[in-house]
Amino acid sequence: MERRCQTKSDWKIQRQVEDDWWYWFPVVMGVSTRKEMDKANAVQIQILNEVAKKKQQLLGGVSVDG
Repeated sequence: MERRCQTKSDWKIQRQVEDDWWYWFPVVMGVSTRKEMDKANAVQIQILNEVAKKKQQLLGGVSVDG
């Protein structure tokens, strides 16, 4: 019997990233690390997301709201 690795479909992975965009956005923008996001409380996460939005605006990026 062949053993196969169980992985999620691309659609499910994309959906998971979209659902967790509040977490990934500051990381993608270079404002925070995953380790910092893991330790941050709700207010700190909100602040990091706002800073990431400001950075995106300053860099001339299009608004990304998740």
